[in-house]
Amino acid sequence: MPYLLREELQAVLDASDPATRDGIRDRAMLHVAVCAGLRVSELAGLKVDDIDLPSMSIRVLGKGCRERTLPLWKPSAAALRAWLAIRGQVATPEVFVKPVVSR
Repeated sequence: MPYLLREELQAVLDASDPATRDGIRDRAMLHVAVCAGLRVSELAGLKVDDIDLPSMSIRVLGKGCRERTLPLWKPSAAALRAWLAIRGQVATPEVFVKPVVSR
């Protein structure tokens, strides 16, 4: 499939359950990946310090160690803001980690 239609892409972005922690994380991941056109390795390597929500942009370290700054769409920034609000403090600097829940 060469591309998704707008409605199909919106269905993918809306597929995550916004009522769950994993759903909020997944929605933010999808929004950021789509709006910035990130590779999976770039998304996985995104660090909290790479995010500038006031300017609605992210700094990405890509292939060949090339750094670039990319704008965020408003819905992507909102999804990322929602994830960061519930992400909490974790030992690793990467944005999209699944913290270990102690029992």
